[in-house]
Amino acid sequence: MGRAMAPFLQAMRGFSCRARMKALHDAEHGIRLLRRMPPVLEALIVLAMCFGPAVVASLRVAIDHEGTVFFDNHRVILILLQEFLGFAFAGGLLYARGWRLSDVRVSFSLRSLGWGVLLYSMPYGCSPRAS
Repeated sequence: MGRAMAPFLQAMRGFSCRARMKALHDAEHGIRLLRRMPPVLEALIVLAMCFGPAVVASLRVAIDHEGTVFFDNHRVILILLQEFLGFAFAGGLLYARGWRLSDVRVSFSLRSLGWGVLLYSMPYGCSPRAS
């Protein structure tokens, strides 16, 4: 069972012993199913969680021929929320599958920050300006 189940067990304090045992069994069964998932399916699920909504939105705009899409603060906040939820669910799935951040070898540096700022600013420098 391990330390990963401790918060789950504390949340189940007010329930009867039978309900706690059933919930614990269901949670352990779910984790076992996740760990037996083939790596290809894991990759497809993570890609769909992270990039699926953006691809679907782009295809919808291309098919509907809406023309120019305007972004107001509300739409930007919804996009950020969607990105955060995708990151949270994909991260939760990968964590349940046994991946840790050290396994992914994510590293940050000033050099990579500079490249990120350059990539972020390129559309602003390349876009035509209204006169």
